[in-house]
Amino acid sequence: MPTLIQASFARGEIGPQLYGRVDTAAYQIALRKARNCIIHPYGGVSNRNGLLWCAPVKTHTYAPRLIPFKFKTSDTYILEFGNLYMRVMRNDAHVTEAAKTITGATAANPVVVTSVAHGFSNGDEVFIDAVVGMTQLNGRRFKVANVAANTFELTDQESGANINGTAYTAYSSAGTASKVYEITTPYATADLDTLKHNQSADVMTLTHPSYTVRELRRTGHAAWTLSSPTFTPDQTWPTTVAVAPDVGAAVTVRYRVTANSEDGEESLPGLHTAAAKTITAVTAANPVVVTSVAHGLSNGDEVYIAAVLGMTELNGRRFTIANVAANTFQLEGEDGTSYTAYTSAGTATPTFTRITNSAATFANTITWVAAADADKYTIYREKNGVFGFIGESETTTFYDANVSPDLDITPPRQRDPFRGTDNYPGTSSYYEQRRVFGGSTNYPDTAWYSQIGAQNNMSVSSPTQDDDAITATLNALEVNEIRHFVPLTDLIALTSASEWKISSGQDAAFSASTIKQKPQSYWGSAHYKPIIAGNTVLFVQENKAAVRSLGYSFQIDSYTGSEMSLLASHMFQTYTIADWAYARSPDQVIHIVRSDGDAVAFTFNQEQEIIAWTTWDTLGGFERVASIRPSSDTTDDAGYFVVKRTIDGRTKRYIERTHTRRFTDVRDCFFVDSGLSYDEPLTITDVAIGATTVITSASHGLSNGDYVDLFDIVWESDFDDVDTETQPDQLNRQRYLVANAATNTFEIQTSAGAAIVSSAYNDYVEGGTARKAVLTVTGYWHLEGASVVALCDGNVVTGLTVANGAVTFARRFSRVHLGLRYIADVETLNIEAPQGTMQGKLKKISGVTVRMKDSVGLFAGNDESDLEEIAWRENEAMGDPNALLTDDKYIQMPESWNTNGRMFFRQSAPLPMTILAVIPRFHVGDDDLP
Repeated sequence: MPTLIQASFARGEIGPQLYGRVDTAAYQIALRKARNCIIHPYGGVSNRNGLLWCAPVKTHTYAPRLIPFKFKTSDTYILEFGNLYMRVMRNDAHVTEAAKTITGATAANPVVVTSVAHGFSNGDEVFIDAVVGMTQLNGRRFKVANVAANTFELTDQESGANINGTAYTAYSSAGTASKVYEITTPYATADLDTLKHNQSADVMTLTHPSYTVRELRRTGHAAWTLSSPTFTPDQTWPTTVAVAPDVGAAVTVRYRVTANSEDGEESLPGLHTAAAKTITAVTAANPVVVTSVAHGLSNGDEVYIAAVLGMTELNGRRFTIANVAANTFQLEGEDGTSYTAYTSAGTATPTFTRITNSAATFANTITWVAAADADKYTIYREKNGVFGFIGESETTTFYDANVSPDLDITPPRQRDPFRGTDNYPGTSSYYEQRRVFGGSTNYPDTAWYSQIGAQNNMSVSSPTQDDDAITATLNALEVNEIRHFVPLTDLIALTSASEWKISSGQDAAFSASTIKQKPQSYWGSAHYKPIIAGNTVLFVQENKAAVRSLGYSFQIDSYTGSEMSLLASHMFQTYTIADWAYARSPDQVIHIVRSDGDAVAFTFNQEQEIIAWTTWDTLGGFERVASIRPSSDTTDDAGYFVVKRTIDGRTKRYIERTHTRRFTDVRDCFFVDSGLSYDEPLTITDVAIGATTVITSASHGLSNGDYVDLFDIVWESDFDDVDTETQPDQLNRQRYLVANAATNTFEIQTSAGAAIVSSAYNDYVEGGTARKAVLTVTGYWHLEGASVVALCDGNVVTGLTVANGAVTFARRFSRVHLGLRYIADVETLNIEAPQGTMQGKLKKISGVTVRMKDSVGLFAGNDESDLEEIAWRENEAMGDPNALLTDDKYIQMPESWNTNGRMFFRQSAPLPMTILAVIPRFHVGDDDLP
């Protein structure tokens, strides 16, 4: 009887168009179906992670956008962006403001809560917890209504219906109400898909072509600010710039002075504060005309305008003036037709100082007031209408002894390329210590680079200096929108129709004189943020129906790539990509949300040549996804999804994340959706043995009559005749009755109340946990009325329904993972011989050896209509659940002659399944089919 082995599933599910390609290597390591599965970098296939329920979204009528944020190395967050708001998630829950103390709650319709000076407003969302008596309120989210100074009513978080508390237990005492923290943003629902984000250090840059650039900063868990940066040097300029001659004459001389920071950033020219001109009128015209009586300015002068009331659009900006009259001047190139009307006030201050009685042989002293944090100052003098470098000073004076100006070094000129509607950039990034923006409506194919090391400084000089800001347009046959910048060794620009390499060439600094821009390919990118996996860029093609790669090739000295989704193109034949995110650890899985509400898991590991696709579905639909480590002390990245579900007849949208698949005990396995766990281990620090057995566990909170399960206590070891060390089977994995409970200790007894005599036990060494066993688990209001499944102490329990936020079992359990069921299916392709072919021949698979890892509970057969449950239990102790299996399992298959020779495996229980290899035993018919 021949046997074969499929030792890897490294291509995952492939499309029907490849079912005939039995000649390819990919066919030998692929699957026909991989539903609710992931492919690991080592080639095995597992059922996917369960989804842990985190929180409801603010508004259930649409899916908000999820964006990850990492603060230093200490905290990770998921940011929920919705219509004109942002909320913050930390440790899988929304961040809340300071809690308000509850002093009363009525068992009425609606429930009315008393909290003195609570400060809430109608429509605020609050989280209530720690109420004694009316415990039905605990762990739930509500919207407040009919707010008074010390009271508020509770309404449903989704529907807004009154919370009817007439059947609730009477309020006794305590409780807190905490408002869900949020900030206001300018972004409407329609903007969310094209909102771009880029984080450097602790600052996140948000860009959208309809809004000014925003910077998001965090100073505390519930302290975030969203502000618009000013694109000027961070180094402030000197003020009160003045000049005095040593020798009088009739020559006019003009100077400018700038301040330089310790890290080399140069300010804009300082102000001649004493010569400030008072503004009395400004026209909302094109160009703007300013009235300032007897201002004394000349055409070409530069002024700094401040303190204008009404037409505040002018404040804090520098302008070159033109068409000067005795009492008016124009602001060159400034269209004020859409500006707010001028009301009063304002000053126009020259950005130079002028002296008209200098000697022909210069001997002038320039002075100024110091600028904060300045390390030194640079002085320029005008020659033929251009200000040139004449020297530097570390003090606040400079003596000009007829120094010849160097016109190759000129003062920086203010520039803000993002002022005005349709000039706002659509994307941003960082490259070669410069901040880069691009993709505005007016200039979709143009990029703007800041000065080196100064991310908000867009200043330039004339002639250009190497560290000046840069403006560069992609010179192509078509004008295509820049949608992303990806910084690698080179800067990659992804546009709506092409991919570009931007660099300075070999061994050259990146500057306006060295920048090189070359197209690499012509596919086009959608708006979804590209993913960097190792040194490869992955991006969604512009039509949203394919995933492509882009990586550098030394052979052709260019960037090239391929369509990653080619072998699984059936997954996007009818549906498009709606969102995606990359979970780097542990399996390098890219989570892709599809337009139909299903998801796709794409495992990409270039080193191990893993390019594998699987599909995910859930009871409802996936709508958004982001990925980040849930906290700084966790190991794995998690995919955070916005999931749309129908619960109790109503549409709900929840934020749920992938649970870890790291476990060694079947009791800890989490394979349900929208699930929560009841698992509250108490740390044991001592076990006193004797005529009674007393456990020490600080502030355990147990009461007499409770039941506890004990685990992982370490005792003095036993040794056999050959010195093999074993742990004695004392107390662990058993249930006991709690008696004589004190604050930090309790006695354990049999369920009949008899003492546990432990005088003959080996001595306690360390460790152990005690878990309270309960009949009812609570906190499931988000699944009210839903049919659910649970893994209870490692055993599958079905036929459950959530009522009043709770589920009651027929017996007690101490570890419960409860949620919605999902099914994982694995189906192999038609069996094929390594040489020759078996295609078209009758075949019968009599049995299959399945090599498994940490698996339990499985159905197998020739197809999904002919499945049999695998007998699993082997050497487990009585009362223990089925153990996880890492070994071979031989399965007798239902005998059936067919022409495909496929195998089908299903995991329908909330238990783990990992298949490393399948080794079928099969018969081949003697004759080909007619």
